[in-house]
Amino acid sequence: MITICSFIEVNKTLTFILLLVTSTLIKAQEESIITDLSTITIGAHTMPKSGFQLESGFQYQIRDASLTGNLAPDLKLEELLYNQLLLRYGITDNLEIRINNSISQTRFKLNGVTTLEDDLYFGPTTIGVKWSLVKNKSFWPNMSLLLNYGGSIFSKIDQGSIAQINLLFKSSLFKVLDLDYNVGLLLENDLKLSTITFSAVISKQFNNKLGAFFEFYASRKQEAYPLFNVDAGMTYLINDTLQLNYYIGTGFSELSPDVIFGFGISKLFLKN
Repeated sequence: MITICSFIEVNKTLTFILLLVTSTLIKAQEESIITDLSTITIGAHTMPKSGFQLESGFQYQIRDASLTGNLAPDLKLEELLYNQLLLRYGITDNLEIRINNSISQTRFKLNGVTTLEDDLYFGPTTIGVKWSLVKNKSFWPNMSLLLNYGGSIFSKIDQGSIAQINLLFKSSLFKVLDLDYNVGLLLENDLKLSTITFSAVISKQFNNKLGAFFEFYASRKQEAYPLFNVDAGMTYLINDTLQLNYYIGTGFSELSPDVIFGFGISKLFLKN
């Protein structure tokens, strides 16, 4: 069981890592921020050399959790992702390293009253790389390879090692829209449980500040029902290195959420 003390210690550790990295970086304005966490779909774009980026987001989901036989028909399951954290650093212009972690909680509600609430859960911490394979080639989409590997580090709930491999693509749609799409494989529970994933997002930048996107994503876990969700949202560029985003969505499969809502903030640091 995770205690408040362990929660504080983890935050101290993450804060120290953040300060250590950012203390060597100086903000510059030569390149605009491009984020991954605005959507489920991960972009093919890689960080510039020596660039560091922090992306953080909150997400809320709720779905029906009625028991078999129509027992407790108003029972709902809420899932709160308090902090989805992604740290990115550019080794070269075509290769970046990444660290992922999240803090979440689930709770059941009956007629608006919380009946059961889990402790805070620190998701698996993964370390990965994104490698740009094809960039700015005629008649070819931009393409990158994403590899992640990790497991339970901060959490006392050991769910074994996990690994992820994704192919990331980016192209234009009718020359006025951007199309990003991913195909991937997620391995969990010491790499014994596999999930096939697919996602795509269509986006439009209206001006140098405001953008919008529509996304759909699906997954099929081994011996489980498939999931299919959609969302739509906006991005707002405060300046070249600071972006805000929010989105709302829903699901269409049996175990998909009825409502999805989230928002985030991302910050880019570049060396002179």
